[in-house]
Parts: sequence; C-alpha cells; structure tokens
Amino acid sequence: MTRLAIAATTLLLVLACGEDAAGGPATPATDAGRDVDVDAVSALDCAAADTSSAPQALHAAAAQVLTQASPCGLSICHDGDRPESGLGLLGVADLRAALVDKPSCQAPTLPLVDADGGNPALANSWLWQKLVAPANSSGALTASADFGQSASCAQEPGEPFGVRMPKGSLTLSDERLFAIRDWICAGAPGP
Repeated sequence: MTRLAIAATTLLLVLACGEDAAGGPATPATDAGRDVDVDAVSALDCAAADTSSAPQALHAAAAQVLTQASPCGLSICHDGDRPESGLGLLGVADLRAALVDKPSCQAPTLPLVDADGGNPALANSWLWQKLVAPANSSGALTASADFGQSASCAQEPGEPFGVRMPKGSLTLSDERLFAIRDWICAGAPGP
C-alpha cells in the first residue's frame, strides 16, 4: 500500500471514529454541500444515469467506491470477520458476484442489487436505498412498505432498517454516488 493510500485510510478511520485530522471532534457531514439532495430520491433515477461507458468501466468505477478503503470499504464497517450487516466489501473483485440478487440482511425482500437495469433496479436495490432513502435527523432510514419486514441483524433499537450509509460523519460525493447509480442502471455488469 502506498504512503498516500495509508494516509487516506488513516484519515478516513479517524473521521469515522468522530475526530478530525487534528484529533478534535469531527464536524458532522451533511448533504448541504452536495449538488444533489439525497432526500429527493426521484432526482437520482436512471433517467439521469450515464450508462454509455463500457460495462467493465462502469463496474470499475462502482468498485472503486464500494470496495476500496473509502467510506464504504473501511475495515471498521464492511470488512473483517464480522462486517456490518454481514456485508463484506473491502477488496471484492466482482461486485456482480458479491451483490447482485443476494438477499439483504436488513430488508430480505429486496436484493442488495437488482440487475434488471433502469429505474425499477434502483428502487429494488437495498444498496441504493441505504445510500439515498429518506432518513430521520439521527440518520435512521424511514421505513417504507417497499422494504418489506426488517430482519434482525445487529440493528440499533428503534432503527429496524439501520441508518443511511455511509455512517456517521462520512459522505459520498455526487461523483461517487453517481458511479454506483450508473453501474446499477446499466444492469450491474461484472468486471
């Protein structure tokens, strides 16, 4: 691992633990700096997706967001022996094999990723819902009939579907969010 990658990973871990790089309390991240309001899920539909890239490029862009030491693949969240909600992401080489049509721990009636492509794929993909679904002020997802019945998988009391991801003070930039959207809207191709 390069020094830059180690430094970036360390910074992300520090921020995830609630401190800034200087060791003080982290400033909570909000969606205010985004170009797109994640609470307006309809603004993030497949009609705006760019699926014109080669399938391998779409997979690579989504994989960079989901499987590297970014907010998603942090070792404290989705890696190790007991990843959050049973979803290990760090170092996954084939998102399609790992996520497509696999049941979600939190909302078992929805697959982690629906590979049908198009707008139903976003609404039917639990991974996407965890990134953009409406949440309350503490970050807990607002229950929707589309989510079905919640399963018990290390949820906080009163948060049957968990919190919006990434958790805590971390956020995904629009560019990273769109990489995931574009990959799902293109039918979630493999590498």
